[in-house]
Amino acid sequence: MATSALKGVSALVFAAIFLSPVSPEPLSQLYSMAMDQATIIRTRHSALYTTIKTDRFRNPDLIISFSESTTIRGMDDYIRYIRAFETSTITNAPELIGKHLEFLDIFRAALILVQDDENSIGQQQGSSYTVYETEISRVVGSIGHLQAKLRRIYTRLHEGSSYQGATQTVTFDTCDLDCTVKRGLFLIQEFNYYISLAVNNFNTLQS
Repeated sequence: MATSALKGVSALVFAAIFLSPVSPEPLSQLYSMAMDQATIIRTRHSALYTTIKTDRFRNPDLIISFSESTTIRGMDDYIRYIRAFETSTITNAPELIGKHLEFLDIFRAALILVQDDENSIGQQQGSSYTVYETEISRVVGSIGHLQAKLRRIYTRLHEGSSYQGATQTVTFDTCDLDCTVKRGLFLIQEFNYYISLAVNNFNTLQS
């Protein structure tokens, strides 16, 4: 009888500890996690951006204009909007997080295509030509981690509703080597601008 009673008590203790609702993390903690991840991406991506300009193009001050990247489809409005986003009047957290998730969707899709381009360049040019497929792959993976953190924030801010994802599709036209590497640098350049903006926005939300 005593053994049965002890088992019953043990079961109740187990249920109390392991089956009780877990309190959600404070939003401030989620913002801090997103901020940390975005800062890591900014640091690593900025180093990659500088390396590609310096080693591949031999010009650390090189800027690629949008007019030189006409082979990118599906990003025109986003690039213009992101460039103007620094002065955006959006201040409420739910809308701001949604916009950043949308931007990250678009950039992640574009950088995956840049990664594919780097792989093709390596196959065509051989080992004598330096490619950055692995480094870009790491950035893409880091973006995925940041998106996961922002989705948790989005769901909390929207009372359980999940982020549905960007509807825009990004595609590249076929072009020669010079066009391909400039296109890649342009997107890396624009993401470098964007991630710094994102860090500033997350810092505002965190404070």
